[in-house]
Amino acid sequence: MEQDWAVLAQSIVHVRGPLTKGLTAGSFSDRLAPFTLTAWLFLLFWYLMFFAHEMYAAKIEPLLANGKSSSLLFQSSLLFYWFCGYVNEAMLLPVTLDFAASMGQSATMSGFFIGSSLIASILGVFMGKGGE
Repeated sequence: MEQDWAVLAQSIVHVRGPLTKGLTAGSFSDRLAPFTLTAWLFLLFWYLMFFAHEMYAAKIEPLLANGKSSSLLFQSSLLFYWFCGYVNEAMLLPVTLDFAASMGQSATMSGFFIGSSLIASILGVFMGKGGE
């Protein structure tokens, strides 16, 4: 069944760039990492904490509910920075996948590169300033 979907997807999309020429669906890892009971309990705990926070926050006035924060300039700047963050992540996804594929790594390593980008950039700044 999976191969049928892969053949269908490859027949629909014939466009390949120079970095994805040798990249096929079969070259990705098919390793399965199941969640343990501890992981499910951790997620349940965070869900319940989030729910409790939202129930508490629903009873008080929001921080941005004053008259100053509802200006068009303030709302436009929030929308602009929100948009920039998502565009940044959208540009990072294909770059990390190509980077992992060029090193012979799987898509799992690409996900690791995405997750570690913030910490790696902060460490890079500190390492770069260490030589001064």
